Amino acid sequence: MVVKKKKAAAPLKVMIKCNWSGARIPVPQSVTPASTLQQIIDAIANSLPPLFTKPSEWNDPQPSLVYMRTSVLKRDWAITKIGDFCDGGSILLTLNLPKEDNASSVAAIPPAAKDEVEPMDIDHSMNSTENILNTASSLEGTHEAVKYILNSNFDADSQECLSTVLKMVDNLLSKSDAKFRSIRLTNATVEKKILSKKGGLELLFALGFDYEQKVAFDFDNSSNVQHKSEMIVLTADKEERDLLLRARGDLSQALKNELNVEKVPQVPKVQPFPTMASVGASATFDPFKSSSYNTQAAAVGAPNPNSIVPDGSSSKSSTERKLEILQQKQQRLEQKIQTLQDRQIVALLPGEVGPIVSLDAPGDDILDGKGDTSLIAGLAKKKMEDRKKREEGSFQTKSMRELEKMKKAKVYSHAQLKIFFPDGARIDAKFLPSESIQIVKDIVISTFFPEYAMMAFDLYISPPRRVLDCKKSLRDEGLVPAAKILVSWKSPPPKASPGFCIQPHYFQASSSRNSATAFPDAVALEESKKDEDMDKKMPAKVSGKSGKSSREEELMNRMLGKRKGLGFGKKKSSTDGKSTGTGKPKWFKG
Repeated sequence: MVVKKKKAAAPLKVMIKCNWSGARIPVPQSVTPASTLQQIIDAIANSLPPLFTKPSEWNDPQPSLVYMRTSVLKRDWAITKIGDFCDGGSILLTLNLPKEDNASSVAAIPPAAKDEVEPMDIDHSMNSTENILNTASSLEGTHEAVKYILNSNFDADSQECLSTVLKMVDNLLSKSDAKFRSIRLTNATVEKKILSKKGGLELLFALGFDYEQKVAFDFDNSSNVQHKSEMIVLTADKEERDLLLRARGDLSQALKNELNVEKVPQVPKVQPFPTMASVGASATFDPFKSSSYNTQAAAVGAPNPNSIVPDGSSSKSSTERKLEILQQKQQRLEQKIQTLQDRQIVALLPGEVGPIVSLDAPGDDILDGKGDTSLIAGLAKKKMEDRKKREEGSFQTKSMRELEKMKKAKVYSHAQLKIFFPDGARIDAKFLPSESIQIVKDIVISTFFPEYAMMAFDLYISPPRRVLDCKKSLRDEGLVPAAKILVSWKSPPPKASPGFCIQPHYFQASSSRNSATAFPDAVALEESKKDEDMDKKMPAKVSGKSGKSSREEELMNRMLGKRKGLGFGKKKSSTDGKSTGTGKPKWFKG
């Protein structure tokens, strides 16, 4: 049987508050949960009036020690242990005079002597900005800021604050991402672990953080006004590695020595900072800008093929240049083909069939006669190939991923949306891919009766259910070229017939509209290899025939056995007597 050794009791920090004068006296000796209240009073006897140290009778007025709502009289101090209140950390006890003492007796008692230490002020309220900035400026470096936190908070609060700031400093030293250099003051975690502790924000200022300044135009005074935002940022000119390393040492020493934290994280691998020789003496290094410099060519003295010199100026890689070209092409195509003169808004009741979508140029899947099963199987196969490519593929930068996605993208003339209501009614309309979800909601509301225009609702897609963000565009939400959107009322609607909120003339528009709804036209940003091979196989347009008729003619020729290179379709001489001269085989009867 293995006997585990009992862990020694952790020391406590005890502070005695004199209720008659407000003075606070720290207990100098180490206190454990087994210590009695009488031992604590004896440890500070030199700082107290004789009233608390001289013997007293049982019936005499008794002074008391108060912890929260528990009051212990002097006669019970010798049998009451501090462990009855708490097992570790810091504790504040209030020392009260006997209740029968009047004001004259209180005045006769000399005030308790104060030690030369800063009082422990437990105040979790947020100070004003001016006080915080004044306190931060008065503290000399992070060492003073850490000491200020230790003297102003309980140990548990100090440990939570310093541990969180230590993680922030480790991220600043080991990572170059910009998100670690900006802190939102309204963040729940930051507010709970740092801002609620006295001195927490001052410590962040000591590390180099400062308020993010925003410029707003004042229309009354016609001038630009500086406003402080809810963000504090660490700019490149204020970020110093030596300062962060010293701050980390102060934080780790405080956690180990002052707060008795056993496991403190080790120093992470520090991100190498650029030197002035590597980025140029006249330029400031920006680690968040991409650079492309041919070091192999420079090593052998050959000219740089990209004509880029590492002088700190911004440069772009070949992938970024290709991506920029495709983005410019996408903008030109959108301006050219995305025009919307008529939204063709129609409303349909449950069971009604809307205009059939016409396909101006059917794809290969339609001509090949693929059914739903083939399409689903092909989609599943494509997903497996994409997943295998991601798992086995090499490392790709963000620009590479965006370029690969842009090569497969298409520009559509519009987006066809079908918006379904809970009662089964629906609205069909056209929208531009760049329009926001808020515009879709506004169009839907415009079809309502005035008395229903104030009914709140959400737009979502399913499955799985995902509420659409009103600030995002249709392209960002993946609703291009066509999509089915569902309406969810925020409050129960009145019991009525389907389509009760939609004006009647929109239902009449669906019955009077004869023309079929055109499927959005699509233009690929970059022609795929499959399209190029199909263009080579298909004959070119002859005598004004469209691509659709050319494909149908090719399929008809295949059905009739008329293939190139096999002798079919060639007009034979009349002496043969076996050919009909129509290009059809002799076995065809029709």
